[in-house]
Amino acid sequence: MSILPLAGAFVAAFLGTLFVFDVARRLVKLALPLFALKRSRYEIAGGHGLGMQPDQITLLPAGAEPWSDRAAAGRLVLGLERLGFRSAGAFAIEQMLGVLAQLFAHPEEHFLGVVYEHPQTGHWFDVVERRSDGSSTTWTTAPESGLARRAEHPHVHEPGATPEALFARALRERGPAPAEAIRIAEVEAIFEREYAEETAWRKNRGVSREEVQRIERDVLRAA
Repeated sequence: MSILPLAGAFVAAFLGTLFVFDVARRLVKLALPLFALKRSRYEIAGGHGLGMQPDQITLLPAGAEPWSDRAAAGRLVLGLERLGFRSAGAFAIEQMLGVLAQLFAHPEEHFLGVVYEHPQTGHWFDVVERRSDGSSTTWTTAPESGLARRAEHPHVHEPGATPEALFARALRERGPAPAEAIRIAEVEAIFEREYAEETAWRKNRGVSREEVQRIERDVLRAA
């Protein structure tokens, strides 16, 4: 599974980064040959990309040292641990070959965290606050995407931020509702459940022409 660094962040609560990366990659691969055609063809590209997205994911324990680039991943992992995040385990994703995710919880401040590794796009990380009213906010080092998101789950993008800088920003920008308590033993199940819920929402909603056009502009700027 190939992922292009066009998008990212937790969508809903936990696994949006991988979902949006993958959808963006599929959209781009399908949309690029259509640049000279009518814009209505973009909806076809978007729908096909969503249809190929797995409805659910399965986490597989990846062992103590799963990283291909231990130095790069280790800096992010150690940075989160120094901030009080506690590891909930490192996992491969069965449906996303080559993707690794180490999950974290911050029981005192009630944040979730994840460090990702992908063989093409490298490493990024997210922290997220889930709140008692069902809303959430995600802070991520992944770049912005052209895909729409749910209003109750905003994303804050800060590519290149250190764990210390991103977490400090998250603490300053917490939502008004009380944060949802996080138990380390629950993080794996949250990760899988939030992916399934976000995938269902996006497939039901579909991808608009405007979203694919925004992705197109990002690709052309990056070319």
